[in-house]
Amino acid sequence: MWQTYDSPVSNLLNYAPAKFEKAENWPDYGQEFGVTSAHIPELLRLMQDKALLDLEPEEVQQDANWPATLDPELALWGPVYAWRTLGQLQAVALLDGALTILNSASVDWAIEDLMEICPLLGPAALEPLGDLVQAHLATEDYILPLIEGLVKIPKKFPETRDRCVAILQSSLQKFSQNTEDNNSFLISGLQDLKGVEAADVIKAAYEAGAIDEFHVGTWAYTQVELGLKTAADFTEAELTAAMPPEMQQMRELLDRLERQQKPDALSQGLPVDPSAYPSTKPPQFSDIAKSSKSAQKNVSQGFGNSSAAKKKKKKK
Repeated sequence: MWQTYDSPVSNLLNYAPAKFEKAENWPDYGQEFGVTSAHIPELLRLMQDKALLDLEPEEVQQDANWPATLDPELALWGPVYAWRTLGQLQAVALLDGALTILNSASVDWAIEDLMEICPLLGPAALEPLGDLVQAHLATEDYILPLIEGLVKIPKKFPETRDRCVAILQSSLQKFSQNTEDNNSFLISGLQDLKGVEAADVIKAAYEAGAIDEFHVGTWAYTQVELGLKTAADFTEAELTAAMPPEMQQMRELLDRLERQQKPDALSQGLPVDPSAYPSTKPPQFSDIAKSSKSAQKNVSQGFGNSSAAKKKKKKK
């Protein structure tokens, strides 16, 4: 069922298609739309409007109940602008609905936007974010953006660094109850903040096998990231995480398929320079990591170049 909104909040439904931008490039939505802190409750309602979050413009054209004054291609971005406006108003209450949006199949904009919004919310967001993280560490809920948002606050407010490290460290102390992925996310945040205070609990999580080294690195790698050691203190093998068995099996399968599809010129006795012949050796972890980073640079960020229909994308 379609919800209705009063002016000026209703103006967010007829604005423009959203695109990913850094928060410093966002317009002042409050000033542009005449929205103030008095409108926070209605903005929260718009931010979580499931009908708009799941909106498929081509489908509403046949819905007699759809408001004739609204363009569905624009209205579907209403929750995005409500979310951003709440961030600019420093409405920490938006975090109450953040996890629902992050775990929905409706949106992909929230992941990137939350990274921009958390520093806008400022130090007041630290404890609410920490509580959300703590409450969902043992679940499969998608909390990585919450942790990354938490870690971004000290970048803007350096005085909050110790509090942020303490929150991450306290969360990691429950590593035996948390999922491996979430433990890995916490350690990644502590690496970023050089959280040497948490070294003992990080080491304990590694020793318990409660993390995914392929995503967060080995204990040797983490010591280097924390500033406790240098890369010269370890061998390359100690710094390199082993590829997960299932990924190794997939790599080997793809490698066999590739060899089957290519003529084996060497075995046929054809004149060929062996150095120019593609290697069939599976790539090492460092090769995959390098390739992954290169590929990421060529992928368009956010949703700026996406059509409205492509806005809906599963994140997990």
